[in-house]
Amino acid sequence: MKKIILSIFILIAQTNTVHAYLDPGSISLFIQGLIAGIVGLFGAIGIYGNKIKSFLKKLFKKRK
Repeated sequence: MKKIILSIFILIAQTNTVHAYLDPGSISLFIQGLIAGIVGLFGAIGIYGNKIKSFLKKLFKKRK
């Protein structure tokens, strides 16, 4: 089984030269995805902000 996995890995790792072109549409798609991820992160922090704060306070609470 290990030989099969190693053989598959070696076949995948050996790639040929790829001639790729990134047009403006694909770059704008990447930027849109990046912006959506950032907005989603801030939205999740806004929704669950109080829960995150209380969890971190409990986690880093000084013990006396």
